[in-house]
Amino acid sequence: MTDPVRLRFDVVRAVAAEAARQLPDPRLSTLGLSTLAAPTCTVVAFGSFDRGKSTMLAALAADRALFPHEPAENTAVATTVYFGRQARAFVRIADGSQVREQEIDVDKLSQYVSEQSRRGAADDVVEIQIRSPQPLFAAGLVLVDTPGILSRNPAHNAIAHRRAREADVLLVAAAVDRPLTKEELDELARIGGGPRFVLVVTKADKASRAATAAYARENADRVAQATGQPPGSVPVAEVTAEEALYLAADGGGGEEDTGIPGLRRMLLAEAATLFAAKLDAAADLLDTVLAEIAAAAGQHLAVLQIQLDDAAAVARRSDELRARLARLDHAIARAPDELTQRCRAAADRVDAELTHQLQLLKGQIRAEQGLYSPRLDPQTYAANFAERILRLREDADAALTDAVLKVWAGWAAESGLDLDAGAADDVAGVRAGKRWEVVTRLVDDRPVLTFAAIRAGAVNGRTLAITGGAIGGMVGGVVTFFAPGLGVLPGAAVGALLGHLVGWASGIRDTLREERKRWRETGLNTLSGRAPAWVDDQIKQHQDWLGRSGPVIAEAVRDEFVRQAGAARGEVLAELDAAGTVADTGGAGPATLQRLAAEQQRQRDVALRLVTELRDARNGTAG
Repeated sequence: MTDPVRLRFDVVRAVAAEAARQLPDPRLSTLGLSTLAAPTCTVVAFGSFDRGKSTMLAALAADRALFPHEPAENTAVATTVYFGRQARAFVRIADGSQVREQEIDVDKLSQYVSEQSRRGAADDVVEIQIRSPQPLFAAGLVLVDTPGILSRNPAHNAIAHRRAREADVLLVAAAVDRPLTKEELDELARIGGGPRFVLVVTKADKASRAATAAYARENADRVAQATGQPPGSVPVAEVTAEEALYLAADGGGGEEDTGIPGLRRMLLAEAATLFAAKLDAAADLLDTVLAEIAAAAGQHLAVLQIQLDDAAAVARRSDELRARLARLDHAIARAPDELTQRCRAAADRVDAELTHQLQLLKGQIRAEQGLYSPRLDPQTYAANFAERILRLREDADAALTDAVLKVWAGWAAESGLDLDAGAADDVAGVRAGKRWEVVTRLVDDRPVLTFAAIRAGAVNGRTLAITGGAIGGMVGGVVTFFAPGLGVLPGAAVGALLGHLVGWASGIRDTLREERKRWRETGLNTLSGRAPAWVDDQIKQHQDWLGRSGPVIAEAVRDEFVRQAGAARGEVLAELDAAGTVADTGGAGPATLQRLAAEQQRQRDVALRLVTELRDARNGTAG
């Protein structure tokens, strides 16, 4: 092998060996490339008896001992010479149905080669194999001598044809003094176009150069035609083998003129081309396998990466669910105390603000300012007072609702629970069972004005206001009034209180009428002196109402939260239980998937690196 071919051969074998070690693909073992033997080129001499085949091969090897032959002897067995570090010879002997191998002395080869010398004990020899350290064989050439074709011994023909079909290069021996016969060409046609045919004109010294050249051209075309090849495609060598052997033994030079060195160069060139083709085929096969391994590893890696991503997503989701579950559990545990405190605190804030507003009202009354001037009609004065109390109460009720909704929203944020807003509106509207009455207590035993009645009157009073008349009475401390022509608001109040009139005809003094009578006489009413007591009564009532409503609201908020949180907790637990089956990981955990992915990544990297080394060697860019 030439140095570039040797380098490529070494790279192919090294790459194959490393691939077999590092990549668990059975194809790498079955290819056998890691133990690939150095490529060889089998050169078989083929032709009839007495064409000079054995002498030609001996001249090529520059060693007559390797192909011993006497002029009158015929080769009876195939002799194969290939490279070996030491010269050794072996005969393969038929022993019944078996063939056994026996080593012999190289200098005794002649006893087994020719038909004449091997009669007797050597008749059972079927093949001779010789190892030689000569450079020609070290370069990868394998020389094979065969019995002559067209022999009367069918075994000779069979041996010749079998070895010819195994040839890489077939040397067609044609003596210059004996043209190729039609029978010989027919034998060549039987071989077909497998090997590379080379016409070797032997015994060239028996004709002139011109005659030898003409003979070579003519018979080369006949060989091409017989083997189905284009004219001019069969190479030709003209040799004088005997002379080359004598010159080689003498060491005096002049061998070039014998044609043998040219034939050697031709064969080495053919061998180099063949080696390159064989290495390319081996490299192509190895390249294909490695590329397929890299592609398969890449595909597996992609699938594993998807599984890893899915597993990571599941893990993240599971962590989120566990964190949410912990927040819910923590919030549920804190709900009884925390929500009660927060709802009561909200009610306390509303209480403080309403108390403050009522105190402001009390101050306005005492200052006899605006709507509460003692110059006002007593009935108008009472209506103004009732309207202000109504507004303060409604503001307080709305403020309490807003405060509870803020408690609800804050607790939802802390617990991480998307609480139902509709339920929040429901629980925020929960109040103590007894409605708060807005009262104007004139004196301890005097009538009071109920807020519930005033509120109802806002709806029904317009109709009642047009009925006319004057009604007054005091029953059980409840004062009612109805004044026609004073507008919608007083009429509404009167109409609302109509349902609270009890026994007005009992003859009890109509205090309000007397107040109006006194007002007409003096221009002053005495209600302004009693109104601060009314405010104090409202403060007591709203404090009682808020005091009782706070715990009720807290309980409603707490119970609703626990209900919704419990439902959410069940959903979280169900999703957490199902989280492990979301990702299709084939039952493998994240750690296993990571190991598998790392292994596929390693295989892909190794395969791609080896492909690069292989291609660099083929392109002549290997470092």
